This record gives sequence, C-alpha cells and structure tokens, in this order.
Amino acid sequence: MNFGAKAMLAIIAVVAGSAFLFAIGAGRRSALAATDPPPRKGDSCRADGCGFPLPLPSAIGVECFEARLDSFLNRGCYLNWMHDREIRATGPFINGLSYGTHPAVKVYYSPEMWEWMINGRRGDIPDGAMVIKEQYPTPARSSYTAKDRFGYAIMVRDKNASWDGWYWSSGVGFGSTSPYKPPFNYPWAGFGQYCVNCHASADNTFSTYSALRNVTGDPMTYLTVIPSMIPKQPSSPDIHTRLTGLAHLSRPSDTALAEPNRAFMALYNSIRQSDIPTPYGLPGESYDQVMQGPRPHGQKLFLTSDQCIGCHDGTQSNATLPNMIYTPARTSVNINISPYGEWRSSMMGLAGRDPIFYAQLESERAIYPGIADSIDNTCFSCHGVMGKREMELEGRGPFTHDIVQATPETDPNHAALGALAREGISCNVCHHISEKGLGTEETYTGQFKTGPAEEIYGPFADPTLLPMENALGLTPKKTLHNQISSSALCGSCHTVELPILNPGKKYLGDPMSYPGQKSHEQSTYFEWRNSIYSNEGRTIPSTARTCQNCHMKGDYMGDTLKFRIANAEDETFPFVDNRAPDANIALKVRGGDSGGAYARHTMLGINLFAMKIFRQFRDYLGIRFTDPMATFGNPEPGMVTAERASLEMARESATIEVVSMENRGNQLEARVRVANLTGHKFPSGVGFRRAFIELQVNDAAGNPVWASGRTSEMGVILDGISDRPLPTEFFAPDNSGQPGYQPHHDVITSGSQVQIYEELLKDSTGAFTTSFLSLAKLIKDTRLMPKGWRSDGPDATATEPDGGDGRPLPKGYSDGSGTDELIYRILLDHPLGPGATLSARIYYQSIPPYYLRQRFTTAPTGEATRTLWYYTGRLDVRDSPIESWKLKVAEWKGRVQ
Repeated sequence: MNFGAKAMLAIIAVVAGSAFLFAIGAGRRSALAATDPPPRKGDSCRADGCGFPLPLPSAIGVECFEARLDSFLNRGCYLNWMHDREIRATGPFINGLSYGTHPAVKVYYSPEMWEWMINGRRGDIPDGAMVIKEQYPTPARSSYTAKDRFGYAIMVRDKNASWDGWYWSSGVGFGSTSPYKPPFNYPWAGFGQYCVNCHASADNTFSTYSALRNVTGDPMTYLTVIPSMIPKQPSSPDIHTRLTGLAHLSRPSDTALAEPNRAFMALYNSIRQSDIPTPYGLPGESYDQVMQGPRPHGQKLFLTSDQCIGCHDGTQSNATLPNMIYTPARTSVNINISPYGEWRSSMMGLAGRDPIFYAQLESERAIYPGIADSIDNTCFSCHGVMGKREMELEGRGPFTHDIVQATPETDPNHAALGALAREGISCNVCHHISEKGLGTEETYTGQFKTGPAEEIYGPFADPTLLPMENALGLTPKKTLHNQISSSALCGSCHTVELPILNPGKKYLGDPMSYPGQKSHEQSTYFEWRNSIYSNEGRTIPSTARTCQNCHMKGDYMGDTLKFRIANAEDETFPFVDNRAPDANIALKVRGGDSGGAYARHTMLGINLFAMKIFRQFRDYLGIRFTDPMATFGNPEPGMVTAERASLEMARESATIEVVSMENRGNQLEARVRVANLTGHKFPSGVGFRRAFIELQVNDAAGNPVWASGRTSEMGVILDGISDRPLPTEFFAPDNSGQPGYQPHHDVITSGSQVQIYEELLKDSTGAFTTSFLSLAKLIKDTRLMPKGWRSDGPDATATEPDGGDGRPLPKGYSDGSGTDELIYRILLDHPLGPGATLSARIYYQSIPPYYLRQRFTTAPTGEATRTLWYYTGRLDVRDSPIESWKLKVAEWKGRVQ
C-alpha cells in the first residue's frame, strides 16, 4: 500500500482502554478452562418490555445489563425519544473513504438526557440517562432504513461506577467470543472503555458532545466528494467497526512442540511428561481491569493498563496520518511503537505473569517453608507491585502467590489485587514513583515511594492536562528533579537486597523484613553508577547515559521518532460541537528538535528465552497476541517487535575479536579480546545468567577439529568436539571432591576449559545455589565490568569481580576498559591445511541448563515448577535466534594463515 492510500485510510484516534472493574481474587485453574463471569440471577436479568429506565449496570452487573439492553434495542424501545433530525455524517467522505469519528449516525436521547440538553447542558445528568447512536454505512443517506443499520454506540449514565461516569456499549455485548477465553478479546461493553479517549476532549466533565442543533436545527455537515466515475475502492470501515471486527484476527506466530523434546526429557528427568497433562495457566488479561473510582475523590493510586491504552496505544490521531505507528523505509511493515504497544510485550509488562519467576519463587518457598508467605510478599514488591502495594493500603497482607490467580468467580475478595499484580511493572508504577529517597537504600528492593493518587509524573514540563483529568482524574506533571528519567528510579527494583538464610534452618519472626546479613540478588544500578555512563556524582558529560537512554530509545534503528505521545480528539479531528478549546486539548509532537524526546517503552534486556515462552504459550499465560487498539495498517504483533528490539540490543551488548593469530603447524595460538558495550556488567541482573565464548577451528571441509564452548541442542556446554557434557556444567565433584566449576581463564589449552562470564555462589552447606535467599559465599564473578568501573568508585565493594579459586583477574577488569583478553593455545593432531578457519563467538543464556535443573529438582511436585517444565520442554527454538538454547551476541570469523 502506498503512502497516499495509507493516509486516506486513516480515520481517527481510538481508545482509552479499560473495561469494567472487577474486584479480583485467588484460585487455581488453567486459563484455558476459564468461563464467562456468570450473570447475576433474578428478575433484573430478564427483559421487561420497554420499561425505562433500565436497572443500572453497576447494580445488576454487565452480563445482566447487556441482556436487558439487547432486548430494549431489539424492541425499538428508544424510537420515540428525541433524536437527530436526519442520519448525518461525523466527518468528511472522499472517494469512497470515510474520515469520520463514527460512520453515519442517528442519535437518540432519553428524556433525562434531552432535559439536560435543552436546559443549557447545566447541572448533573441523572443516572440511567442514555444516548443511543445508531450507525449506518458511509456516506450518510436520507434513504437509509432500519435494515441498513449495522450497529450501535451507546452511553448509559452511571456515575457511581467510574470517574468518567458512563457505561459504554457496542450494543452486542461481548460478541460471539468470550473475552475471558483465548484470544482474550477486548470486552466491548463496560465501564472505563476506550471510548473516553475521544470523549474526554469535550468541554464539560460529562464527556459528551451532544448538541441541540442536530435535532432542532441544521446538523453539522462535512465535505463529501463522490466523483461520477472513479475506480471502485474498498469501503473504509470506521474505527469502531475495525476494532470489533479486525483486532483479534489470528496472526501467524511461533507454535510450540506438540510433545516435549526427547533430549530435554533425558536431561531433566526429575519430572515426567505424565506428571503434567496441561500446565497451570493464568487468568486472561481481559480480567485485568481496575479503573478509577467515581468523582469527586475516587482516584486510586494504581490502575491497570487498560485505562491507558485508549490514549497511549498506537492508532490514528487524525484523518491523514497514523500516530505512533512507524513504517520503516522501503517496507510495508507497520510497527506499533506506542508506550502501551511496546510496554505490553516487554519483560516489565510481563513480569507479573513470568513463569520463570514463579518457578524461582516456588523453589524459595520449598527451601524455606516456614516463611513462605513472607517470601512471596517480598518478591511481589517488584513482580506484582501494584497488587502488593494496594493490599498494604487496604491494611491487609501478606501478598501471596495464590492471589495472582484471583478472578471474580474464584476469589472476589482478592480479585482486584490479582488483576493489579498480573500487570507486573505497569504504567501506574513508574509514573507514580516519587523522587523521595531514590538512589538510596530506603527505596531498594522495590521500596520506592509514591506521590499522590491524583498526580501522574512524566518527563515533559508542558503536558496537555484536560483529557487525562476528564478521563481519569489524573494531572500529568513534571517534577523538579524529573525522576521518571533517572536511573535511580530503575534502581528501585534493579538493586535487590535480600537476607542470607541457611537451608534447613527454622526461622522465627520475619527475616525478610528484618534481615541480619544481606546479599545483593542483583545490583545493576550499582554497576551503572560506577561507570563512565553514570550521570550521578562525578560525571563525564560526553559519555553520561541513563538507563532510559538505552532501554527507552527515541529512535527506531537510527531513525529519530517524532510522534504525539497520546491520541485525543483535538484539532486534528473533524470539527464537532461542544469540544474544549484547542489550547486545552492539543497534543504536541515529541521527538527530534520539537517538544522533548519521544521515548520508546521497549524496556527490554536480551531475555529472548522468556519472550519466546510468552509467544508460544500465550493462551496459557493469559495474554493477547494482537493489540486490540492498534488496528491501523494491521501492525505486526508487539511480541514480534519486542523480539526484534531485544535482538538489536543483544548485538549492541558486546564485541569479540581475534586480535592476533599464530600458526605453528600443529599448534595454533589465538589471542581473543571481548569488550562490554553495556552500561553495567555483562551479563547483569539475576546472577544465574551467563555468557560464554565458543572458539572453534574447522578444517577446509568445515569439520571441527578443535573447540572450546560448543554446546548440545539443549545448550549444555560440551567437552571439546565430543558430545560429552562438561562435568562443570552441573558442578560434578572435581579431584578434591568439591563441586567443580569453570574458573576464569587467562590461557585455554584444552576443550574442557571454557571462558564463562558468570556469577557463581554457594549456600551455607557448600553447594552451588541459585536460591536468592541462600547466597552465602561468592565463588566467582567474572561478568565483564562496565567501562569506567573503579575499585575506589561508588558501590565498588558490592560490584567488585572475583576470578574464582583466589585467582587474580586480568587488567581489563580493573583498568576501566570493560574488556577481557585471553589466549587459546591449541595443540592439533596434525597441521592445518589451506582453507582452515577459526571462529570466535559470544553466546548468552538467560536460563542456563544448571539453573533449570535446580528448578526442576528443588520443587519437582510444585505447580509452577511443573508448568515451567511443560513450557521449556515444548519450546520450539529451531531456526530461531535462540536455537540450541543460546543467543549469539557477537562473532568473529577468519582464515587460519
């Protein structure tokens, strides 16, 4: 499709997402077994002729109200109301394409609504008042009859349920597919719907543009151009039709293996296939709906992201161009780079559903059963922060993992908490964080402070206020120190301090809240702060970068982005009566040299393993594959965009090169240099992630004759060119009877030696552990240091490297270069002939084999553990960037001279 055609197809902005608020709770069941929320029984669910007003939806529930509304519409009970003089347009219609905010419409007003309109739109609109908008094909024609009507857009006043005070409906309920079953369709009826995205720009707090002149005067008209003879063009459906009809069409995607990989089952045999007929799923994201309470003081501190998608998802912002939808040059791929679109598929957006996290949590609970609930409460300080914090605000607790399963049917007492927790690190987390205490110990481990519920913090000094205030009762503002753009904000969850506990010991009290000796489960913020990229303390202006500069870039592969950061009905839309002044609703373009940077909400590392699990098992994990709001140009799914962004980041993480090579016949010596390009250690984050070098010599025919760092198809590092796993892969005892591992190497002479950049720790019993609460003794930390790290720099003690076995580390670890050099002295059986090659690669594993084995053996009967076994056993990594369970970060290839 050419640019002009795309421009003609653009229609309007959509969307403020949210659906009805459910008070949410706990229970165990598969997401695939989910059923619709049951309608409330009784007289209120039955049709009552044309009786009006209808019972309020907040009183009888959405399911019952939709049944009543359906009967009311089918009986034509509204046809005697005051109504528009004629079927009218809502925007221009040019050459077969509609540019209206709706299709052609005829609007009916209930008596209460009409009374408010003729009294000068003053006073309150009574509960139960209705606006029913019949929708007809474009262009508008006076000859249309009821047979031409194809849908509705309905507003029902119910001010005690939500901040905007309306119940919204498409007049068809949830359609033919339940939103609570895969693919988790957006619920097209309820409170807090996307409709408020446009309606919040009205000149009144009632979010309606209803105008008398459409009934008693001359309705507004728009340009209609229908040449007598033009090539026939396809009809352009309005935004509401596109949303309900196109948003959830199946898209091609990865699919998992039908049966577990045989090599996987042989490697991880503590669990059997017969133990897990189906995994334990999570409730679908259609349940994740917590909206703002009613006016005047109903603001909640935490809301779910469906309250944000209406304005902050990628769609059209006007009648000519899409907003926050990017099409790379010389392609026809439309990419949703909106804040919601990219956040939703980030590991931040998926943190509350992460199956690796839940298996880790289950292991910790199994090791320390006496304090299991306290462990949950601590870990959800980040992974389910909104649910955990909301529970504290209500004076309840602790927050336990069962609450994440809560839905209205299974546990209504905890339903809202479960919805909030499943959202992970959501919009209302980062944008509510106060600057108080950031960068200090009082805010580490997810203990950040929050501002007032009615304030939301952003990076711009001149935000547009009215639409968000009308829609959600939130005032966007920039604080004095602009904490939303600071690394210290990220440091709240990326500096995790935990107590050091002893396996087998029974603990009294709460060592999670009152620890004795502590360790750092991760210290990414500390690593950055002691680097040339820090902008805190002693700063180098030319190299200073915050976390956001790298993880929330303002470009797409080098192309600077320029968009409005939201969609609202402003002056770029067709004119409408009773809209607020342009100065109060106009949205500024951000990016480039105008209005500050446009920041992508990718917020990714290079954890493609977890991302692939979410993509292949999304139905069980309860997430959509297709964005319900981003319908312009059928953009690629966010998961696909996220994987591409993660791969791009991987390629920018490190380099490897063979700086010298000497061939002495049957001896080959190669000096290899690795450099860290990140602003923290590589790898960083949780300590079990690792990177390693694969160096391989091939003969002229391409056959390996020597190797260090080769792996099996399951990512297990092998002994040279053999198929034998290295004993150090699972810490088999060495000659001294101690658990073996790979120390840091200055010189490698054997295929049984491998350079692994990793952190290894033992518990108090002397066993290597991946338990975050058992990190008693550091054995090795050879992760590549960030450039500029100093032994006398900030937090140096918490981030200093360790070569293992008391070995000193090479100069690159202490001189601030962020590099490592080592020599490979390779003894061959015979001299290499012409055409022999040498390759050196860096591979990354976010969940290496020893980590998975510890998960599957620590709590082999646990639900979360078995579910992770199900996912990883069936994960199809063939022909993917993580084939053989490793991600290639960098490589060097050359001929042996």
